[in-house]
This record gives sequence, C-alpha cells and structure tokens, in this order.
Amino acid sequence: MWNSRGSENEKTERLIILLKRTGTTMVIIEEFQHFYDKTSHKIQHHVADWLKILVDRARLGLVVSGLPECTAVISQNEQLSGRFSGAIEMPRFDWTEVSHNNDFKLILGAFRDALPTYGFPDLSSENMVFRFYCATGGLIGYMVKIFKETLLKAEAEGRMSVSLGDLAIGYQDAIWQCRQRTIFNPFLVDFDPTPSPYILDLAREVGTKETQMEPQVQYANYKPAEITAAEALAK
Repeated sequence: MWNSRGSENEKTERLIILLKRTGTTMVIIEEFQHFYDKTSHKIQHHVADWLKILVDRARLGLVVSGLPECTAVISQNEQLSGRFSGAIEMPRFDWTEVSHNNDFKLILGAFRDALPTYGFPDLSSENMVFRFYCATGGLIGYMVKIFKETLLKAEAEGRMSVSLGDLAIGYQDAIWQCRQRTIFNPFLVDFDPTPSPYILDLAREVGTKETQMEPQVQYANYKPAEITAAEALAK
C-alpha cells in the first residue's frame, strides 16, 4: 500500500490513510509562494484544489507561510480562502520603531539563552544589538544563518567561545553579497555601531534583490571552442 507508484488519486488515498493512522492534526507548509508562478503570473490552481480536498478529507488544520505573493494563491481560490483566518504579517524589524527595536533585542537574547554552553560577546549591549541589526536588516532568518555558520566553525575547531572576529567570519560566510556595491561587515572591529540614516538605509537593503548575488559557477580547465567565423555563420 505504501509504495511510490500509482495515480494521483491512489497516492492521495494512501496519504490520507497515513495521516489518520499517525494522528496528524495539522499540516504546515512553508514557502507557499511557490504555488504562484511570478514569471507567468499564474497560480497552480490544480495544486491548490488538491490541497483543499486533502485538508477536508483528512480533517486537518492548515497553516501556510511565505512571501507576500502567496496571498494571491488563497485570495483567488474562494473555497480555499474560506478555510483560512486572517493573515499574520511579519515584516522585517525596523530599528527606528521602538516596539520593533525591543522585540529584536528580545529575540537576540533568546538565541543567547538557547546557547548557554558558548561564550559570546555581550549580546545584550546596544553595541552588539545594532551590529546584529545591521548584519540581518531586521530579518531573523539571517540571524539564524550567522549563528549557524559561526558555531559550526567554532565546533570544528573545538572552541566554546565566540569572538567578534568569529562573528565577522560567520557573517561573511553566511550572507551572499553583491560585489558591485559597498557592503559593510558590521562585526569588524573598525565598524562604527552608531545608528545613522546612511547605515540604516544599507541595513534595509539586506535581503533585497539588489544585494543578493547568485553563486558564480566556475568550470575547471574549461576552454571555449575555437571556431572560424565561417563555421559560426554556417551553424
């Protein structure tokens, strides 16, 4: 019954049985914006309809998360939208908003409390909080990546302490940056952790398309084919 073969309906039936047998009560789907094709501006209606049927038949709670465009998938499917409550928006934290500032500090403190075996610089200081804000642009996903890269390196080297320099390396390894722009590393010693309009504008660009760079694929020992102009025109 549990093989990977079969039609869509057969696989759906097997999935429903499995969900019921395991006592599953909720399904959480991340990156829900992939149901929406930004290139063609088309919604995967078939997939959305299938999801609605699955939730109804298996009697599941459904939670989805994703970028703002994922709301188009829900709003343009009347039956699916009727199964959702109001959306909870989680914009990036803004340093100039007092409530955002306080929440960002609390989240950074939660990371510190969750990693008690490691020695960090004082993450509760205004200096370090602002450095982390500039590094992440107020996006918690980047905070996770910076901690992950930094601690993986520390563990590989058998260290239980993390310095400002270690965070600088972790930041550099964790975040793709466009080399055509002047992007700072806020964990360098010579970085001035004093909030200014210029620095805050740079921080707000973290995570935007302008600051992202796709990895450059390099091919070892690759040489372009040498052909004559006549051969090129004949193709």
